[in-house]
Amino acid sequence: MTYELKIIPNTRIALSCWSGTIDLKKRKENVRTMAQFCRDNGLSQLIVDTRQQVDDATTMQMYDFGASIPEIMRGIQVAVVCRPSARATRFGETVAANRGTNSHSFETIEEAKTWLAGNEGTLNS
Repeated sequence: MTYELKIIPNTRIALSCWSGTIDLKKRKENVRTMAQFCRDNGLSQLIVDTRQQVDDATTMQMYDFGASIPEIMRGIQVAVVCRPSARATRFGETVAANRGTNSHSFETIEEAKTWLAGNEGTLNS
C-alpha cells in the first residue's frame, strides 16, 4: 500500500494518490489529511486519484463516508478520478456532492484538471 499527497508541478492543485487496500477508517483519515494539506498550502483545488485503490466498502459505509466530507472539505473543490467500474467510489462522491461538496468524478486526471480549471474561483464556502 502506498499513499502520496503533493502539489502538481506548475499548478495550484493538490493531488492525492492511494494504491492498495483502504478501509473506511483510513479513508476518513485521508480526507482530513488532504483538507489540512490544502489549507496549509493555500490550495482550494484537489484531485483524488482512486484508480489504484482496493476496497470492500459497503454501500452504507460509502454513504457514511460521503456524508462526512462536506464539512471537512468546505472551500475545496474536489475532483475524484476513478475507474468506470468503481460504483462505490462514485456513490460516495455523489453523496458528498448532494450535501454541498463542490465535487465531481472523472476517469482521467486530465479531465479532472480541465474541470477544476473551468471552476477556478467558483467556490461555495
